[in-house]
Formats: sequence, structure tokens, C-alpha cells
Amino acid sequence: MTIAQMLTTIRFITNTNSVTFADANMYRLASERQKQVLKTITDLKEGYLETTNTQNLTAGTQAYAIPAALRVKRAEVLYASGGSWRKVTFFDINERSAANDSTTIAGDFNQQAPYGDVSGDNINLYPIPDANVTNGLKIWYIAVPADFTATSDTPVIPGEFHRLLADLVAVDVRQMKGELSTLQATQEEQALLQVLKNQLSPRVTDQDQAMKPLRVNYE
Repeated sequence: MTIAQMLTTIRFITNTNSVTFADANMYRLASERQKQVLKTITDLKEGYLETTNTQNLTAGTQAYAIPAALRVKRAEVLYASGGSWRKVTFFDINERSAANDSTTIAGDFNQQAPYGDVSGDNINLYPIPDANVTNGLKIWYIAVPADFTATSDTPVIPGEFHRLLADLVAVDVRQMKGELSTLQATQEEQALLQVLKNQLSPRVTDQDQAMKPLRVNYE
């Protein structure tokens, strides 16, 4: 379903047109709702749309930019060219009672067991790199999808959930038109997201999907 097709569905449900509710506003609502749906999907399907980012290490530089991400899943660091990759253990800097100056960090952390603290859009490495290493940091993450800007755009979420995305946007439009109270809109949103979760979650969590018997009605 393209955005054009989605807008047709939304406008039918909400009795709007491009004059009473501009396309640009629809793009904005659909973009934010897609992020919400994608976050819900990746909570249940851990590897969905996973990608990686690789960047250079610079001697003496602790902070490295994280791409726009819904979730950072893993990081590995290579402190020396020709060395071994090490998994970064994430922690919260508030867990650390010692001082955070470079000398103390160098004494408390080692390159065989690196740590990382996510601060805003950066990851701070412990210990701080002491050499320039090409492609020395690798980050696995779920990327934030690009916002919709044209009717030819297509959602990145699976096609079977495009109608659900349209329904969520329709809830927003109806609330903005005063047809739904905040409580009613929240209840409809939660019901739609529960449908999504029910479709993604296996009915028997310890059984492979292929092994689940079909429901057969012999009457």
C-alpha cells in the first residue's frame, strides 16, 4: 500500500479531503505512527530491519555518533588495527562512583572488556581509544524510518500491517476533528496495537511455528 492508497482509506474513514485535512498533516501523522508500529514490531521480532553502522576510532576521542535509531542492539570495538573485536557492555554512567576523567578511566577499564554508555545521540567508550583505527567501531541498531514526503512513498513495515497503520492515523484525525475524546482515542489505539501484538506473538511460545497444528472443523 502506497501513501496515496493509504490516504484514500484514511479520508474515507474520516470523511476528509485534501482541503479539510492537508496531505502534509497526513504525512506527519503517518510518519509518527509508523515509528510507533515499527517499535512494537521490533519489541516482538528482535531482528526486524536490523542494520549496522561502522565508523573510525580516533585516538583520544571517547564519544561516537549513533545513527538515528529506535534501538541500539549491540556494539563492538577494535582498539588496534590487526587486534581482536570486543563486545561492548552497555552500562549507565550513574552506576559509576569513581571520577570520570581520562586518567581514572584508563586505570579502571581495559580494552579486553570495553564498556559503553549511551548519552543522547552518542556512545561513550570505556576505555577511551588510544589509536586511530579505520572502521574500529561497529553498531547494530534498528534505524528510524524516514518520514513520508510524497504519495508514492511506501511504509517500511510489513504489508499486512499497512491497513492497521491507516486505522491508527484515522484515530488521530478523528480526535483532531473532535469526534473522539482523548480517552476514546487512547482506547481505540490500544485495541489496534493489541491486534498487532496478537498477530506477531506465537500462541505457544515454546513451540516452533511449523509444528503448530491447524484448526480443522470436521463438521
